[in-house]
Amino acid sequence: MKIYGGRLVARTIKRFGVRHLFSLPGHQILSVYDACLNETIDLISTRHEASAVFMAQALSFAEREARVVLLAGGPELTNALTAIAQAYYSNTPLVVISGTNTFKKRDKGFPQDMDQLQVVRPFTKWARTCHDVYRIPEYIATAFRYAARGRPGPTYVEIPYDVLETKVDFNAVSFPTKPKQLRPCGDKDSLETLVSMLEKARRPVAIAGSGALWSGAEAELQTFIEKTGIPLTLASAALAMPFPAQKVSSNFGIIRPFRETVAEADLILLLGTRMNFGIGFGQAPFFTSAQKIAQIDIHPEEIDTNRPIDLGITGDLKATLAALNDMHISMKSLAGWHQQVSQKTRAYEAELRPLAESNTCPIHPLRLVSDLESLRSDDSFLVLDGANSILWALMAAKPHPEGGVLISSLGELQAIGAGVPQTIALKRRFPQRQIILHTGDGSFGYGLVEMETALRYNIPIVVVIHNDQGWGMTRDMQIDFFGKDREIGNQLGVVRYDRLVEGFGGHGEFVQKPDELKPALERALGVGKPACVNVLVDPLPKSPGLKTFMLMEVMLGKETYLDRIPLWMKKLRAVGLEGLATRMMLQNLDHRLHNELKGKQ
Repeated sequence: MKIYGGRLVARTIKRFGVRHLFSLPGHQILSVYDACLNETIDLISTRHEASAVFMAQALSFAEREARVVLLAGGPELTNALTAIAQAYYSNTPLVVISGTNTFKKRDKGFPQDMDQLQVVRPFTKWARTCHDVYRIPEYIATAFRYAARGRPGPTYVEIPYDVLETKVDFNAVSFPTKPKQLRPCGDKDSLETLVSMLEKARRPVAIAGSGALWSGAEAELQTFIEKTGIPLTLASAALAMPFPAQKVSSNFGIIRPFRETVAEADLILLLGTRMNFGIGFGQAPFFTSAQKIAQIDIHPEEIDTNRPIDLGITGDLKATLAALNDMHISMKSLAGWHQQVSQKTRAYEAELRPLAESNTCPIHPLRLVSDLESLRSDDSFLVLDGANSILWALMAAKPHPEGGVLISSLGELQAIGAGVPQTIALKRRFPQRQIILHTGDGSFGYGLVEMETALRYNIPIVVVIHNDQGWGMTRDMQIDFFGKDREIGNQLGVVRYDRLVEGFGGHGEFVQKPDELKPALERALGVGKPACVNVLVDPLPKSPGLKTFMLMEVMLGKETYLDRIPLWMKKLRAVGLEGLATRMMLQNLDHRLHNELKGKQ
C-alpha cells in the first residue's frame, strides 16, 4: 500500500496516543489533514494559530504527556510563536509539527519562505527538519522523547511539503515505539539526609509545584503528607492535578496564611517548584536565614536559584517521593503546628466571607469567584485566564479530587489569552465533565472569535467574564505610579460580550446584581451549548495578589516593598532580632496588601 508522508505523521502520533489534533489550514499540511480521516484523528480547526497551540497545551496538562499541534509554515508559525514560548516558559511538554517550503524553493523569493528553525529554537528544547519521508516517524518519536524527559518543554519538527506529499510503501516504513518516561530517583544518601531533617523539624511545610503534575505524583504526595503530617500548599501547575482539597493546608492564592506559614516554618520542602516570584525568591521577610530548605527537582541547575539550598536532590518527584515513603521516618508530633496553620486559613476565610457574600453593586470580585467555586463539581476543570481576574480567582478556587485548576498564564512569560482555546480543548477531550473558564474582559478579547469554533464543533463550554471594564492590573498600576488623573489607555468600558457570543449562536447572560449571579451561572452550565456569563464587577477593590506584584515591582523609580519597610524594622534584624523583625515586616506588608480589598480609595 502506497501512502503519503502526511499519513506517516498521522499514523505515528496516533500510535503515541494522540486522538485530538489542533491546527489551522495551510497548503503545506493538507496531506496530514487528509490522513486524519483515515486514522480517525479528531482534527479541530481554529481561527488563530496560537489558539491551536494553546489547545494542545491544555491537553498536555490534562493528560500529563506531550500533545501535538500542526502548523503550516511562514506566518502560521510566527502567529503561533507566543503560544510556543508560553509552553516553553511554563515547562509544558508539547510537540509542534510544521510544514515548510521545499528545499528547491528556498531563497528564491517564494511566498512564506523563511528560516523557521532560527525562529523557534530559542523557545524549544529540540528543533529539526526532516528531509526524508521514511524518517518522519523517527523524527516525531525523537520530538516526543525530548518534550517529556527531564524538565518538560516544547519541541519542533518541520517537514517540507514535498516530503509530506511523497508516496512510500507503507510496509517499508519502520515505526518506533512510544518513548518511555524515565524516572530518575534521588540518591540514597540524600534521602537519608532529608529524613534526618524531617525528624528534627518542628514546623515543616511543603510546597508542591509543576514537578508534581508532570511526574503524576499526586498519590505519592498524598501518602507523604499523611505519613509525616506536614502542611501542604499546591502552587502553579500542581493546582491542575486532581487532589482532595482537605489535604491542602493553605491555598497558594490566599496571601496571609500562606506567607505567615512559610515565614514561621523551620523546614521548607520545595517539591518540584521553583524559588521564584511566587514564594518571594526565598528572601526576607518571607524567608529567614535560620530556616532549612530542601528541594527536589528534575532539573539540577534549578537547585540553589536565588538563594543557597541546604539540601538539593535531583530526581523525578514521583519516584523520589515513593522511595521516601518506603523509608522509616520518626516524625515529632505536628498536630499543634498543623492546627495552627489550619486556624490561620480558617480565620482568613472568615474575614473574607462578608466580601464573598456581599450584596453590594457593582458585584465584588470575591462574590463572583466564591459563587462560581460553589457550583463546581468534583470532576470539574476550572481554567483561569487574565491577570487581575486570576489573582481574585485564586482566593476562592480549590483543588478537586477528580478535576483541577489550570492557570493559563503559567511561567515567566505570563501570556494571557489562552483561556477560551484551552477550555474548548478540555471540553472536547472530556465532554461529560464540567469545564469552566473564568477570565478577565481584556483577556477574553484574545479568544473571543474561538467561541465560533466552539459553536462549529458543538463544544458546550462555559465562559465567566470578570468584567472590570478595563485592563485592570495595568490600570491599577498606572494610577498607583502616576496618580488618578493620569489614567490613559486602560479603559475598555462596558462591552456586551454576551451579545457577541449570542451573535455566533451561543447563550449569553449579562449580570449586574449579586442575586442574579448564581441563577445565570446555573443556566449557562445547563444550556448545552457554548455560553458566556458577562459579570460586571466593581473595579475599585484591589486583590492582595495584585498588591504583592505592585509592591515587589520596580518601575519608574518607585521603591519595592523592601525599600518601603521602616528603617527601624530593618535594624531589628541587624541586632539579631530576626524573628521579631520578620513578624513586624509581615504585619506591615499585610496592611499594604489588604487596605484596598474592599475598594477603599
